[in-house]
Amino acid sequence: MKKFVWLATFIFVFLFSTEAEAEVSIEEIYPVTINVENKTYNKLNEGFIYHDRTYLRSDLIRESLKLQGKALEQERFLLWGENYHLELPLDRPGGNFNGEALPMEYFVKMRDGYIYYPLRLVAQLKKYDVEWNNEERTVNCILEEGTTE
Repeated sequence: MKKFVWLATFIFVFLFSTEAEAEVSIEEIYPVTINVENKTYNKLNEGFIYHDRTYLRSDLIRESLKLQGKALEQERFLLWGENYHLELPLDRPGGNFNGEALPMEYFVKMRDGYIYYPLRLVAQLKKYDVEWNNEERTVNCILEEGTTE
C-alpha cells in the first residue's frame, strides 16, 4: 500500500509541476497598436499585450529595428546587429544581452507558430524611446535623440 501511495503522489506531483504549454492562448492576449519608426502594426497576429508586456512578432521586430535573428538549440532565440547581441529563452528566465544577464521576467512567447519578442526590452536595448498611450492602447518606439542606426 505504501508503494501505491508513493507512486500516486509521484505521478500527481509530476503532472502538476511540469511547465504549461509554451503557446499563448487567445484568451490571455489583448490587441495593441505598435508604431516603430513610421510603421504601424495593429493586427493581433503582429503584436499583442500579454501580462502587461507588449510583444511583437519576430520577423516584424527584425524588419523594423534592423536586426538579424535565428533560433538556437534548447528553445533559445537570438537577435543581433551592430553592438547588439540579445539571447532570450522561450517562456523561462535566463536571457542575456551582450553577455550580461537580463532580469528574469524577459523571455520570448510563441503563438500560432510564430515567435514574439518583448518589444520594450528589444527596442530600449537598441536605443529607442518606448512610450505607452493607455487611452489609445498604442506603443510608440522612436529612435533616441542623437542616436544613429
